[in-house]
Amino acid sequence: MESAKMTASLGGDSNRKATVSTRTDAAAGSTAKPGADQGRRGFLKLAGLATAGALGATVFPYAAEASGGTRSYARFWGSSRAFWRRIQNQFILDRRLVYMNIGTTGSMPRFVLHNYDEYNRTVARNPWDLGGDFPSTTDMRAAIAPGFGCEAEELWMSENTTNGLAQILNGIALGPDDVVLTTIHEHSAGLNPLYRLRDRYGIQLRFIAAPILPTSPDEYVQAFEDGILDVIAEFGAPPKLVFFTHTPYKTGATLPVKAICEMARFEYGCITAVDGAHNTGMLNLDFRDLGCDFYSGSGHKWQCGPGRTGIAYIRNQGGDLPEFWVTEGGYREDAEQRAEGDDIAGLLQSHGNPNYPAYRALHDSCLFWDEIGRQRIEDYVLDLSAYTKECIRDRFGSQARFYCPDVRELSSGLTTFNPFDDPTDSAQALEFRERLREKYGYVIRYTNFNETVDDFLNGAPYTYAHRISTHLFHDRGQIRGLVDAMYDLFQRMT
Repeated sequence: MESAKMTASLGGDSNRKATVSTRTDAAAGSTAKPGADQGRRGFLKLAGLATAGALGATVFPYAAEASGGTRSYARFWGSSRAFWRRIQNQFILDRRLVYMNIGTTGSMPRFVLHNYDEYNRTVARNPWDLGGDFPSTTDMRAAIAPGFGCEAEELWMSENTTNGLAQILNGIALGPDDVVLTTIHEHSAGLNPLYRLRDRYGIQLRFIAAPILPTSPDEYVQAFEDGILDVIAEFGAPPKLVFFTHTPYKTGATLPVKAICEMARFEYGCITAVDGAHNTGMLNLDFRDLGCDFYSGSGHKWQCGPGRTGIAYIRNQGGDLPEFWVTEGGYREDAEQRAEGDDIAGLLQSHGNPNYPAYRALHDSCLFWDEIGRQRIEDYVLDLSAYTKECIRDRFGSQARFYCPDVRELSSGLTTFNPFDDPTDSAQALEFRERLREKYGYVIRYTNFNETVDDFLNGAPYTYAHRISTHLFHDRGQIRGLVDAMYDLFQRMT
C-alpha cells in the first residue's frame, strides 16, 4: 500500500501556549450540520433527561458552577444524586451483576444503542448514499473535536486504541539505532508495534520503572528525565521518541502527561506519543494543552461507544509536527509541501469502506458526554475512586496493599489493590475474581506487572492486583456492597 509522507521540522517556541477558542464543556454538539445530527437538546430528549426550559437550569442544576473545583462528599451526593441516577438509568447493564470492569470495555447508553441499530438499518437500506443525509466522517470529527480540545484536522476516529497506536508508531520516522524510551507498565497494544520495529528496523528500546505510589507529579517527571539522561549517557543523544501510557491499565495511576511532554519535547527534543486507552471518556481531556505529539484513546471503554472504535490525535498546529508517514489512508503527491493547517487527520481517517454506523454511534456518545459535561464526569469518577479507596482502607485496614496513588491529580477511575500476603499468587488472584462474580455478583478483573526494570527484563514473577473500575453509572451503595463482598470473600479464602 502506498504511504503519504507528512513532514515538518521538530522545534518551536517553548513558551507558546496553543488555545482552542471554541472549547466549552458543551461546545461539540453545535458544530454538526443541520439535519444531519441530533442537536444537543435532542440527545437529552432521547435519553429522557431534557425538560422544558433552559437545559442548564433544569437538567444540569450546577451548569454555571466553576468546573475546576473539588466538591465535598456531602454536597456531591446530596445535591446531584437524582441527576446521576437518571444518567445511570440510561445503561442496560445486567441488574443481577454490578459491572466494574470498564477498563476492559464499557456499555453503550440506551439511546446510543438504539441509534446504532437504526444507523445499521439505514446503511443496509441505502448502501450507496446512506439515505442522503448521513453525516460524513468529516462532519463527525468536526462535531466531537472541540470536546477534546483540538481541531478536526487533528482528530480521527480510529478502530480502537490498538489501531491508533499501530498507525502512530509505524508512522513516526524511526530507523536503525533510533532509541525509544518507554515504561515497564505498557499494554501490548503499544509494546508489540515497538518490538516489531526493533526486529524489523533495528530501533533500540530502553525502559524505565515509573513510580507506583508517588506523592507528587514531580516523581514521574524525574523518572522520565533520568531515563532520558541514561539514554544520552549510553548513546550520546536523547531518545527520538518517548512513549508512555496516560493511565496504565496495570496500576490505575494517572501520569502528568503535560509536564512529562514539556520536559521531553522542549528540553531534549523528543517526540512524544501517549496511550490514552483509559482516559477518553473518563477525564476532561484537552489534547492541545497536554502538549503531546500523538495520542490514541479508546471509544468503547470509558467513552461507552461501540466496540472497534477509538479517538486518536495528531498535533497539527504550529508548523512543527515531527516527520510522519501515513501508513493507512489517503495519499498526496505533494505531501512534502504540507502547509500548516492541512487535514492530516483526514488522511488517516480515509480508508476503504468505514463502519459508518459505529463511528456515528461513537459520535453520539461523545456529544452526550459533552452535554453532561466532561469536567463533571471527571469529578464524579475521581470522587468515586477516592470513596472506593476510603472504603477499602476502612474495611481491610493495613492488610490492603494499594498500587494506585491516593493523590487526586494522579488518580483515575481504576483502583488497584491486593489484601493477600502473597501478591505473586496468580491462582489466588484468579479464584478471587471468579468467586466474586459467581457468588457475590461483582465483576472486576486483576492485572499483573513487575515493579522493577530488572524484574521486567528477566521475567521475574508478577505482582497481581485486583482492579476496580468506577464510572458514571456507579454509586456509593454499589461501592460499599463491593467492598463488603470482597472482605467477606477474603476472610473465607484466608
